[in-house]
This record gives sequence, C-alpha cells and structure tokens, in this order.
Amino acid sequence: MSLRQNLGRRIRGVMMSRLPGMITCRAIDDFIVDYLEESLPAKERVLFERHIRSCPDCRRYLAEYRLALAAGEHSLDDMDEPVPEELVDAVLATVLSGDA
Repeated sequence: MSLRQNLGRRIRGVMMSRLPGMITCRAIDDFIVDYLEESLPAKERVLFERHIRSCPDCRRYLAEYRLALAAGEHSLDDMDEPVPEELVDAVLATVLSGDA
C-alpha cells in the first residue's frame, strides 16, 4: 500500500469513527465472519454494509476474504484421503510452541 493510500485509509477511518452509526476499518474484522455466515444482528449488519459501501479498501478486503474461503472449501472437497494424523499433530505442536 502506498503512502497516499495508507494516509487516505487512516483519514477515512478517523472520519468514520466520528460519524454517528459508522464503524472503522479495524472493526470490519470483528464482524466479517458473522456477516458472511449471515448471523450478524440486524443493527450491526446495517453498520457493516454502510461501511463496506463507503470504503473501497474494505470492499476489496471482503471480496478477497470470500475468495479465500471459497478456495479453502474447494481444496478440502477435492481431497480423496483424510489428512494424516501425524501431520495434524506436527502442525499443532508447531503452532502451540510459538515457532509458527
């Protein structure tokens, strides 16, 4: 992200946090999963959608998030065999050790 884009995003974030009924770009992460699962309460859904309409960066983020979810679902559906238990254990051990 260029300096100009970053500055523009920060300015929009400050402006949106000052306007009644608006959420900031950072708050999008708090709502995105519930929004996509259609379990976000109506009031928060309106705020989320209002922000998405007014913020091109968050619109792009939402689109990319949807693509990532779709890609992940597709790749899991294509698996013929289950993931080996040893691999799961190794990944969990690495994550829990903090080395990941």
